[in-house]
Amino acid sequence: MEGAGFRQGQRRPSSNGNTVGEWSYGDLEAGFAEAKVVLDEIFVTASYSHLSQEPRSVMAYWQNGKCYVHASCQSGTNAIPGLAGFIGIDPSQLVFIAENCGGGFGSKDRLIP
Repeated sequence: MEGAGFRQGQRRPSSNGNTVGEWSYGDLEAGFAEAKVVLDEIFVTASYSHLSQEPRSVMAYWQNGKCYVHASCQSGTNAIPGLAGFIGIDPSQLVFIAENCGGGFGSKDRLIP
């Protein structure tokens, strides 16, 4: 999957890195006009930060036909298919290096665009 196509809403990855077809957006204004009830209210929900102990950063480079990616992640197994899809390469061409994760508390278990 190409990153540009993802940003334009043409494709989205599933948790296993495969694309989940294509989707489109309807006419929002027409939807409101046709709705029997439109509720326009302000609401507040509780917020809780995951408090990861290290910054979200990544370093990547190409060497000998493979893309090497150093990142902080709780599960390289979950990250590889999606990341390879974003880059547009086969997972066998990706070397994912995640030596330490100082504490993701669930927020670093997969890729989130």
